[in-house]
Amino acid sequence: MILVVNEIARASEFAQTTSERMVYAPFVYSDVQNAFLTARYNALRSKFSHSDFAPNRATDFAAAAKVVFAWDAEDELRLYGPKLAKTSQNRLFSHLDISIPNGFSGFRKKVEALLPNRFENTMAPSDIEVQQKMQSYFLNSDAPSSYFDTRNQLVGDRFSSALSPFLACGVLDVRYLYNCIKDYEEVHGSNKSTYWLVFELLWREFFYWLYQKHGKAFFS
Repeated sequence: MILVVNEIARASEFAQTTSERMVYAPFVYSDVQNAFLTARYNALRSKFSHSDFAPNRATDFAAAAKVVFAWDAEDELRLYGPKLAKTSQNRLFSHLDISIPNGFSGFRKKVEALLPNRFENTMAPSDIEVQQKMQSYFLNSDAPSSYFDTRNQLVGDRFSSALSPFLACGVLDVRYLYNCIKDYEEVHGSNKSTYWLVFELLWREFFYWLYQKHGKAFFS
């Protein structure tokens, strides 16, 4: 069996149940992105020695894979069909029993009511760089309390959270991040800025579920 993955958090979770070969095959578009994902893969490799790094090559393994751990993208649905593990995405909700509005405000009002105080069974990051960034941002600074005012000042320390790349490739569990925000609020208090960190995670969630609703028509 070959397990093809393109995001790490859920793959790491599943890999602990098998000794089969795992291929990390993210889509890479630049040298900078390749260097970033290579570093993330090296952390994965130290934990799962039965793995390989093959950027942009997920399609090479379509015929051999019995299980595919990947995004529910249109191309992957065509390639993998029933092999696709559709619950593997790094998102807040595994399923939503609501109609998905086409606008964010309607979505936010529905989904905020479903957010727990804490998510259970989250995955702490094994990536050292992520651990350091989380500690620096949430434990060694009060940056979350001023996030709303500084978030658009991207080039500088602790203006934005700078966690998006780690969420995107799955080395940071979005539910774990949500819990960290709630932990910070317990110690430092909540305000518009700490709320806005969750607000941004809901934007991320909204686009995922809107795509699930519309499929490829989303882009037209």
